[in-house]
Amino acid sequence: MEDWTNKVVFITGGANGIGKGMAKAFLELGANVIISDINEEAMIRTRQELTSTDRPEQTLETIKMDITNESEVSNAINDTINQHQKIDVFINSAGLQYVSMIEDYPTETFEKLWRIMCFGPFLTMKYILPHMKKTKLRPNYPFGIH
Repeated sequence: MEDWTNKVVFITGGANGIGKGMAKAFLELGANVIISDINEEAMIRTRQELTSTDRPEQTLETIKMDITNESEVSNAINDTINQHQKIDVFINSAGLQYVSMIEDYPTETFEKLWRIMCFGPFLTMKYILPHMKKTKLRPNYPFGIH
């Protein structure tokens, strides 16, 4: 198994669902994990649940971030790079689900869904790719998990 010690993993939407599960898995591998989410209370609960006293060198950090807010995305990525000097793995897991017949689908809900599921990953890739290129990390098909 690969050694994940000193690897930095950043996960959007990491307070719940798939993002939380991935954070747990990367922590178990020994990685340093940063989760971002718009829901600060859920991030606090997730940090309390996943933080291990068995591995004090391993970290789980939280950053309150709205994936649709360009300055918040830029600041979160730049702050992480400044603190850790790198991000080895970046996962777009922030998402929203709303199910309805299209004729009943609220336009404002669709616009919100589009901003979170399409515009948000665009913003994160816009700000993370220059750092990955500088460190010669080759991005492997950046994609979102929805």
